[in-house]
Order: sequence, then structure tokens, then C-alpha cells
Amino acid sequence: MKKIITSLSLLCVLLNTNAAHLSNRLVLSARMQGSQMVPAVTTTANGVASFMLNETRDTLQVNVAVAGLYNMITGLHIHEGASGTNGGVILDLTEIVEHNVVRTIVTGSDLMMIKAKMLEGNTYIVAHTAANPGGHLRGQISVEADMLATTTLNGANEVPAVATPAMGVAKIVVSKDSRMLYFNVTTTGLSGPIMGAHIHDGIAGASGGVAEDLSSGISADGKSISGSLTLSYANFVGLLKSNSLYINVHTAAFAGGEIRGQLMLNAGMVLDAMLDVAQIGAPLMVPSNGAGLGNFKLSTGMDTLMYDITAYNLTGAITAAHFHNAPAGTGGGVVHDITPSIMGNRVMGIWTAANGLNAMMLSELMKGNFYIALHTAANAGGELRGQVIRLAREGYVMEINGMQEVPAITTAAMGSGMVTIDRNKENAHYMLAFDGLSGPATGVHFHNGAMGTNGAVIYDLTSLLMNNGAYGYWHSSSMPMFTSTEEALVRMGNVYVNVHTAANPNGEVRGQLMGNYMISSPTVDIIEIEDNFTAISTYPNPAVALFNVQFDSKTSGEASLEIIDMKGRNVLAQKAILFAGFNVVTIDVTTLPTGVYFVKSNNTMLSKLVKLD
Repeated sequence: MKKIITSLSLLCVLLNTNAAHLSNRLVLSARMQGSQMVPAVTTTANGVASFMLNETRDTLQVNVAVAGLYNMITGLHIHEGASGTNGGVILDLTEIVEHNVVRTIVTGSDLMMIKAKMLEGNTYIVAHTAANPGGHLRGQISVEADMLATTTLNGANEVPAVATPAMGVAKIVVSKDSRMLYFNVTTTGLSGPIMGAHIHDGIAGASGGVAEDLSSGISADGKSISGSLTLSYANFVGLLKSNSLYINVHTAAFAGGEIRGQLMLNAGMVLDAMLDVAQIGAPLMVPSNGAGLGNFKLSTGMDTLMYDITAYNLTGAITAAHFHNAPAGTGGGVVHDITPSIMGNRVMGIWTAANGLNAMMLSELMKGNFYIALHTAANAGGELRGQVIRLAREGYVMEINGMQEVPAITTAAMGSGMVTIDRNKENAHYMLAFDGLSGPATGVHFHNGAMGTNGAVIYDLTSLLMNNGAYGYWHSSSMPMFTSTEEALVRMGNVYVNVHTAANPNGEVRGQLMGNYMISSPTVDIIEIEDNFTAISTYPNPAVALFNVQFDSKTSGEASLEIIDMKGRNVLAQKAILFAGFNVVTIDVTTLPTGVYFVKSNNTMLSKLVKLD
């Protein structure tokens, strides 16, 4: 049975309330398969790559794990290229592969070189082996996000064309699992109330059959449509991606359709807003039936926001429009005046760093703490309001190893994974891969428990496990179902994955889901420094108080180790007397602020250091 929400106000309340869990971080991912290679490779191996861009968007935490190629990876690279095409290497991770995993941090010029390409979806990761030197597994890297499509409706788009002054705007959101459809249509000037509305299967200029019926979402005044339903039409997403779906709105006078619009996917870092009277939060001076939709796109440089807002059925012309800074349900001050961008019932323009879109504003935008307010002469305090919410999902990353078991397990097995949750808190996308177990996995589960504690199973992945990888969705129709309760457990850091074996029935490897993920230690084993120091390793990393640098020196003498911050400033230095052979230098980093640093000897980097409080 399809689930329909028919009230626009209810849908807005649900969306705005649920979106309160969004942070200002961003997660990208790649599912690594042989089928994505060009040409394809037949293999049972699989892998997952997770990338977390931090709050200030200057550090990328990288966590990769492959199953089925333990100690077989001869190369691991990030390439530039769209899906289905081959391109050159832009980041080489080969030297830091450890058995089947890579954990590292990308910052500075390396990140600047690849960040925009990654956000555009124009990068992919490849694992090479001796058997397949050209590539064994590949995964296209993309932001974890749901899909947004929009359209403008009018009579000229009908087949044949219809003479009508009516117009409309519409948007649909399709969940990443291709299961749920959320829809909103706002119209004006129709010949009468909406009698029916559908999404049809057909290209522009041609008629097609009904794919999904939106009629149950028609508003009481017959001017708008909103709701959600479970998708049932075959290949709906494929048709959407090929621009082969359109919305048709029917009235009594135009039974075949009065206004129509072809749905077009909005690519990139997109956000949207539903504008209505209810979100104003106070009675209007003059009652209004107004409603509107807003579409927003953030540039891959994350320094420009494009906005396009349309409103209908207002009490009069739009006299002012602004971005405000406040969560849903609260009021906030104006942070950007877009009144000069008003064009009749439409507000369209760009907001750039040059006129105030700074890092703090961008963080607030990512967290869903911006709203649009439209003002009229009759309602000078605001007639419509809409919270601006991103389509990018909230992400959590995990490292999988025996050390996290309680008590800890000594095992060669390692892995990683990620979970992302949609803005409505209705589904969780999970991907995980591991290898090196003492024997076949006998069970894999999500558990309720904080780091260092054991807890009960809340979701069983065992039947979904294939070749030491699990990929899928936990959603509102699963058994047990995924709800806001489970979302809260994940967000509070109280969910972990546990992998069981016959030798370790209580769990051989475990991974705690972390929202503010930082690598536990980089997978760097051997670095040669000035042809004198070899076998460099660092621990613990991240560090809180003491940080150890361990290495072999070919000669005796004095060395200087320096800690450099992200701006290249020397923030800490320590002299050390070295002996030929094994050495350990301990540095007290207690006074360093939380952040990412580099450890150098003279002008050569030894390693990266993550400092925690």
C-alpha cells in the first residue's frame, strides 16, 4: 500500500523537524566493483571508500576497505573521470595500503586539487592487482545525497498545446534507495480546482501513460499538490535520469491536462525549500493562500549559492525577500537581502563570497539553519517562509578491527564502512567491507552500544552479507523498521557493527559509527627521510598528550623534529639525540589546539598528526 501525506503544512513540519539532525560535514562514498571497470572485470571482490569533509572543509578523512584482495593490492589511486570513462591519476594512495585498507588525511594543496572534482562526481577510485594491473575494482565517488528534480508547468507544454493563463512550479525528491517519492506542486490561474495530477512516462512533446498518481495529495483549495508515496513504477529512476517523466495537472475544463512540465534532475550540491504561510509562525495581517518553491545550488568551490524562488497566490507583489539565519520554528535576523533579485513573482540570483557568503554562513546553510522570507505590502512582516534544506545526507564512518571488540581481539582482519541517513530520518544507506578473518563470518549485525561497551542487536545484516561485504538500505519498511529512534542512536554514537566468526562467536571485528570521524591512525609504514631515517611510524595518532615518532637511523647525531600547522607555521619543535639503529622520540602535544598538523624533520614531512582534546 502506498503511503500518502496530503497536507502541505504537515509535510513542511515533518521535513523541517527531521532536518534538525543535519551537521555541517559532508560525506562522499564509492562502492567498488569489478563491473564498474572500463572494460568490466569479473570478480567477487568488493570494496567501499568513504570520504568525510570536515566542518571547515579543509580536511578530508579517507577510509577505504576491500574484501577479497587481502595482501593482493598492487596499486590504489583516485582518478579523474566520469562514470563509464577512464581518466588519469590525481591522487596516489598505493604506498599507504595496509593489507586491504587505507586510512589517511588529505589537506592543503592536495585537497584543493581534487575537492571540486570529487564534489562534481568526476572522480573514481581504483584498486589494482597483479591479475588485473589495469584495475580490479572501481568505484565512482559521489556525495551521498537523494535526488531532486524540478519543472515549470504551463499550457504550451501540453500535447496538443492548451490556451490557458495558468502556470505552476513543481519539485520531486526521490530517496537514494529509489523507494520513496516526495512531491510538491504549486499553481496559479487554473480554470478551476485541480481534479487530478500524475507523473507520466514520456519525453517532451509526446504523451505517455501514468507512472505515479499524485491525486491523493491535492489540497483543499484545489491549487496545490503535496505528499509522499512508495514508488511502484518500473525503472522510475532510470526514466527520470533520461528526462522521460513529466507532471500533468488536470481540471474539469481540461480533462486531458491544463498545464504540464518535464521533470529535470538538478545535478550537484542542491538544496530546496517549500514556502508557505504556516512557517511564518504568527497570524498574518491579511490572510493568504500563497505558496512557493525554492531551488538552490551550491558551487563545487563551495563559495557561490544560486537561488531560484517562485511564489503564487500572494496578496500582492513581492516587496522584499531575504535569507534569514535560524533553525525551523524560530526567527532570526536577515543575513542576506535578495530584494534586488525580485522579478515579479520570482526571486532569482546568486550569493557569493564577495557579498557575505563566508565560512560561517556556509556552515549554517549546511545545517539547515537558513530560511527564505517573502514580504508583501499587505504582510510587511512576511507572508511566506521556507526553510532551506540540503539533499546531501547526514553521514557516519567506521573503521572495523579487533581492537574495538570488548574485550579486544587480536586478529589480522580489518575493514571499514559508512552509513548515511536522509533528511527525513526514514532510511539509512549502509556499505561495509572487511577481510582477513580467522574463518567465514557467521553473523553481522548493527548493535546498540557506545564505544567500549556491548549492546543488543538492533538490525541483522547476516543474510545480506556476500563475499565479506554488505551493501543496502535499512528503511521504514524493514523488519525491524528504521525510525527516528534508530537515527538518534546513530547520531549519539551508540551504534556499531559487529562481525562474528566460529573462532570468535561474540565478535572478531567491530566498527563504531562516528559522525565527526577522524582516522585512528594513518596507514603509513615506511617512509624514507633524507636517506638516513627509515621505518617511520607514529603513535598514538590521533594524540591527546604524548605523540611518539619511531624510526631507524643509519647514523648517530642530533635531529630536530618540528610540528607544523595547516598554515605552515612552526608551532612546536623538539631536539633529539639519535643513536644508530632504533629510536623513539616522544613529543608533548598537550598545549596544541585540536586540529591537523604535520611532523617534519628539516624540510621533509615525516607524517601527519591529528590532535584531540
